[in-house]
Amino acid sequence: MKAVILAAGLSRRMKTQKLLLPFGRGTVLSTVVYNVLGAGFDGIVLVVSRDTKGIGASLSPQLTEVVNESPEQGQASSLKLGVAAVGDDDFCMMLADVPLVTSREILRHRALFTARDAKKYTALVPRRDGRLGHPSFFAARWRERFLDAEGDVGGRGVLMAYGGEILYVEGEESFFVDIDTPEEYGQITAERL
Repeated sequence: MKAVILAAGLSRRMKTQKLLLPFGRGTVLSTVVYNVLGAGFDGIVLVVSRDTKGIGASLSPQLTEVVNESPEQGQASSLKLGVAAVGDDDFCMMLADVPLVTSREILRHRALFTARDAKKYTALVPRRDGRLGHPSFFAARWRERFLDAEGDVGGRGVLMAYGGEILYVEGEESFFVDIDTPEEYGQITAERL
C-alpha cells in the first residue's frame, strides 16, 4: 500500500504558506510527513506546489515528489497527480495540514481497512458529524475514479458517487483538526504547549 500526501494548497485563508509554519520539532508539513513515514507504507507520493517544491527531498529519500503547477485549479488537480503516481496499488490519502494525526492512528485505521469485507467495501473513510477526515484508505480501483475529480471539492463528489462502497468509521479527533486560518494554527499550537 502506498500513501499520497496533498501539500499543494495555496494557503489563501492563512495568508502565508501554512505548511512551512513551525510545528513540534519541525514544520506542519514535516510533522505530517514523518507521521506517514512511521506508518510503514511501500511508498509515499508528496504532491507539492511551486512554493513547496524540493521540500520532499529534504525530508526523506522515501518520498516521490510531484509538483502541481496549477494548484489554483483546486484540490482535485493535486488529487489527480497523486493517484496517478501510486500506480495500481491500494492507497492512503492524507492532507498535509492535519499534523495531529499520529503514526499509530494511521496504522490502526490501515488495519481496519485491511480487515474490512473487501467484497462489500472498497474504501474506509473517517466521518464525524457529517465531516470527512483523513487519513482515508482506498482500493486500487479508486485511482481511476479520482482521475475524473474536478474543482476544490472534487474528491468529495467522487466519494458521494460511490458512497455504498465506503466503510465509514468514527475516526480519532485528530483526523478532523486541520489548519486553515491563523486562529486555528494559534489554537492548535497553544494546546500542544
